[in-house]
Amino acid sequence: MIREMKEQFTEEILTEAIKRYDINNDTVRLLGGYER
Repeated sequence: MIREMKEQFTEEILTEAIKRYDINNDTVRLLGGYER
């Protein structure tokens, strides 16, 4: 993933997404990315 994009995905954003979408925190994992 492009460094600038990766830096935008902070723990705070992850925490907010988990709360908003009622996601089980135990199932969240980093998948990595694909670039051309």
